[in-house]
Amino acid sequence: MDATSSQQGLTIPITDNEVENIQQKLRREKFGPFTATLLFVEQLERKRQRHGVLYKIDRSSDGRIERVLWTFKCSLEMRAMNPDLIIVDNAYSVNLFNMPLFQIVGTTALHTNFPIASALTS
Repeated sequence: MDATSSQQGLTIPITDNEVENIQQKLRREKFGPFTATLLFVEQLERKRQRHGVLYKIDRSSDGRIERVLWTFKCSLEMRAMNPDLIIVDNAYSVNLFNMPLFQIVGTTALHTNFPIASALTS
């Protein structure tokens, strides 16, 4: 699908491919050679040190990230206090990381929910 850009009465056709190329260029200027997934892993490492995030990364034989699982220490403590009901959900639509999101949630005796863990899977 093509779009057009209009400025001062001029019509300039813009293809989807051109828009994608512009977006990729802007992403490279902002984040350098890092992918969204690598930036996310870097954030997890920062949070591990400050906020007690626990995470596990599975990589393919060529080093590509296939799965990232993360949780907080306080989430595991809540899970230990509320072991009766666990809800698991997997979103099949992809996101910024081009990986489906897998979520594990617990429920308390007061019928409130709390996150146990999340994962990006491929």
